[in-house]
Amino acid sequence: QQQQQGDAFGRDKSLGFVPGTVELPPAPPMWQQALRLSEILRELGAMRLRLARGVPVQIRANKMRETFIRLGPAFVKAGQALATRPDVFPPEACVELAKLQHQMPPFDTDAARAMVEAELGAPIDTLFSEFSPEPIAAASLGQVYRATVKGTGQDVAVKVQRPGLEPRIVLDAH
Repeated sequence: QQQQQGDAFGRDKSLGFVPGTVELPPAPPMWQQALRLSEILRELGAMRLRLARGVPVQIRANKMRETFIRLGPAFVKAGQALATRPDVFPPEACVELAKLQHQMPPFDTDAARAMVEAELGAPIDTLFSEFSPEPIAAASLGQVYRATVKGTGQDVAVKVQRPGLEPRIVLDAH
């Protein structure tokens, strides 16, 4: 009789992973983690300094939103959550942070087109009879283009992940 392998909670580990968990890629080098931490601390320090100097809440909220965008997707997601907390932030700040939910700036369309072509292995013009010149929506993790599939005429939404997204998320997760 073979004994089942498990952890302290009785979960089966014989598969090499614990079901219901996410395996993170290997940690980035320590210098990258330190550099990222210094970037985050610099931005947080700037926010604190604006508060100490008595900068009006609307300006501080705008700068906070811009800071979250600059720091990347993990911070945009945090800002989106904070926008729903009028018990934590003044209403003006919640309105400004709510822009992270529906008014993200798009990234370069040429870069997006190149990513689509690389992923699909063919030029856009051979795959689609129409491809919108600008995104129809932009979000924290990517943006969307309207396109028509060549040959079938089917209208589709082409979702394109923001460039460099995965390494930033992995770095922030560690």
